[in-house]
Amino acid sequence: MDDTNSLIEQRKAKLAALRAKGIDPFKNKFTPGETCQHAREHYAEGREVALAGRITAHRDMGKSMFMDIRDQSGRMQIYAQKNVLGDEPFAIFQHLDLADFIGVRGTMFTTKTNEISVKITSFVILAKALRRRRPSGTDSKIRKSATASVISI
Repeated sequence: MDDTNSLIEQRKAKLAALRAKGIDPFKNKFTPGETCQHAREHYAEGREVALAGRITAHRDMGKSMFMDIRDQSGRMQIYAQKNVLGDEPFAIFQHLDLADFIGVRGTMFTTKTNEISVKITSFVILAKALRRRRPSGTDSKIRKSATASVISI
């Protein structure tokens, strides 16, 4: 319980920091050009894309970051560099957490590990998550217990 409250407080602090910079992460609009799955299926090195989704993974590499975003069709890895975005936008990018919704524009490329990715040139925060999304189906004991209690009622 204390961990959950601490997480919510950390996320509220990040939300306040964004608002202090004049960013309201709940009033932005973004229209993706395609889905993550469509972008993967029509991959071409250097092709420009506009995607939107929920952040499901986050890897900080200092002056660059990898994140996974997921939409209704699938997952796409995105790559952000401080020297491409600039100091201020990259600092804002670092306020993002798992379960936040973002829209990104960038060009497609393949990483050294052969992962299809998007090197972002701009992004928009679409919604800041204050609570962590519960993982779906990861703990079968909890799921079975919940199902059994519903059946017994």
